[in-house]
Amino acid sequence: MVSKTTGAEGVRWDLGIFYSGLEDARINNDIVLFEEKAKKFRADYRGNLATKLGSAITDYSEIMKLSEKPIGFLYLLQSTDVTNAEVNAKLAEVELV
Repeated sequence: MVSKTTGAEGVRWDLGIFYSGLEDARINNDIVLFEEKAKKFRADYRGNLATKLGSAITDYSEIMKLSEKPIGFLYLLQSTDVTNAEVNAKLAEVELV
């Protein structure tokens, strides 16, 4: 098998800007916070978008930012080793939320 170099062999993700690692409690805290905010969003805006569209868009944007942080972290972590069962399991868990 021929090995091809890409020039990126020494490049590694610095995921510390997201979380310290897979065991970082902030991942689950962010997921719980996302779930709480999503439930509040539904309660606040269901049937009320005609009168609250502006604030709904602002709140939705904040919810989406919160949801993308753990997902982005886990996808990038997975990209470094797609065979890591622990990362794959956590990613599957988070994607169900």
